[in-house]
Amino acid sequence: MAVIFALSSIPNAKIVNESVLDLIIRKTLHITEYFILFNFAYFTFGKNNLKATIFAITYAASDEFHQKFVPGRGPTFHDVLVDTVGVILGNVFIWKLYKRVQQKSRSC
Repeated sequence: MAVIFALSSIPNAKIVNESVLDLIIRKTLHITEYFILFNFAYFTFGKNNLKATIFAITYAASDEFHQKFVPGRGPTFHDVLVDTVGVILGNVFIWKLYKRVQQKSRSC
């Protein structure tokens, strides 16, 4: 969460000068950050998908609010949706991981 906050605090954040490439990289980072945050939250909340999902999406919304106060940045609902994609991918990852673990434990 500290990394997300720090990156969101950078005024006029650009990774590369080419706008399309910059957009792709930034959105990929959004998805990756919230994929990781969901997975940490999942285990922190005792393997509870709902709590971890609500926590991560709420943090995404609060991060967008934080950007309202950063020069050259602003809150966008679109970014919360992109962050939610990372949360959903985190849910799918956990589901697939546990499905695989259950299959292996049955075969033993």
